[in-house]
Amino acid sequence: MTSRFLFTALIATPLLLALQPRADAVHFQPEDGSSLAKEFSIEFTLSVGDITAFIDGQDLSEGIPADLELAAEAAMLVTDEYLETVDGVPHEFIRTYDSLELYWEADDDSGEVDEFSELEGKSVKFDWDEEDESYQVTFHESDGDEDLLQGLGADMDLRVLLPEGDVSEGDTWTVEATDLGAIFFFGSKLEDLEIGDEEDADTTALIESELYPQFESMLDGFITECTYEGDGTIGVSLQGEGSIDLTSFIEEIAALQVPDGFEFDLNVDEAVVGINVDGEATLVWDLEAGHMTSFDMTSDFEILADVYIEVDLAGEAHELDASIELLGEGAWEVGLVE
Repeated sequence: MTSRFLFTALIATPLLLALQPRADAVHFQPEDGSSLAKEFSIEFTLSVGDITAFIDGQDLSEGIPADLELAAEAAMLVTDEYLETVDGVPHEFIRTYDSLELYWEADDDSGEVDEFSELEGKSVKFDWDEEDESYQVTFHESDGDEDLLQGLGADMDLRVLLPEGDVSEGDTWTVEATDLGAIFFFGSKLEDLEIGDEEDADTTALIESELYPQFESMLDGFITECTYEGDGTIGVSLQGEGSIDLTSFIEEIAALQVPDGFEFDLNVDEAVVGINVDGEATLVWDLEAGHMTSFDMTSDFEILADVYIEVDLAGEAHELDASIELLGEGAWEVGLVE
């Protein structure tokens, strides 16, 4: 009897193993010395939804154009030369900013943001510091304004979306919303981005103390779930909603702008901005080469602002009561360039 069970087990084991989901290593490990040229494209539109606006009881909402729309489009082409990658982390690489463009359009006006292209034609070297767990960023065989290096993000490979270990089809994992800046801001995480203006230290301090903590807290309500679909394909779902209270921020900013001796009294009863986001994306990974092949994402979002402000200017009282809805759409595309 024992022999029969042993024989059955020996026959069944290979079959059972064959039926088990195959685990794939979706890791970042490009060959040292290799290069990848990557093209990023972001399109963004913001339009007006429902609006009510009263100033001193007078309805001004009808004077706001219903077709008011803001559109922006950014494109970036970079080439990364990977000198050394260890355990999925590029320890040393050189990034060349081949081309950078940012355009905007609103109503009958449009323009290009020249500051966005200041790194065009420059090469930058990223060296990983094990002790600080951060990159030392310097110009490589080129000269430029050192301030342009502040806030540059390293992850333009979508590594932030990868699982921690091997995965099988149907496996899921989540990504911290604060890490998604690597997708939305060309590799930079939120903590990498500069806040405010160095020339206005008081305003910068207010942003850091009043707004940034609220923004981080709001992102806790955003869920980014990744699902492995097999063959190097990862589906990404981003959903979330939250709000930021600007009441004290507006009051303190206004106080900073009032000239000495000017009679001014501001009371912000309500100033809340709510955000709803719903996005879907697909990341395709080259399992053999160990790097991204393409990324496509679309997102719808809604911004709701409710404001009630009372102000007294040199003895003259005014009030603003407004509710504003802004509707947005975004599209992100990343691909390799031959």
